[in-house]
Amino acid sequence: MSTLFPLFILSLAGTTTLASAAQIKCESHQDGVEACTTLLAGSRVRLLEQLGETRCVEGQNWGVDTKRNSLWISKGCRALFDITPPHDEPATRENASGN
Repeated sequence: MSTLFPLFILSLAGTTTLASAAQIKCESHQDGVEACTTLLAGSRVRLLEQLGETRCVEGQNWGVDTKRNSLWISKGCRALFDITPPHDEPATRENASGN
């Protein structure tokens, strides 16, 4: 089966959703770092809107863990993020193989 749009998996609150692009709300509830969602390697993540009083700063209280392919959040950051999968996943690979 050929896929028209790149897909990636979001793991949210114990559920898995397939999507071609997504907006996701993440909230830090602990002092430590929390994984917010699982990403395909190479996905782009952009903060769209801060939802709480704590300023969300990439690399300080949110970011992408490239070793675990996940979005992480900490220290009271609450925000809405835009996640875009890599352009060549998986549609280009399938099309290149002739499927």
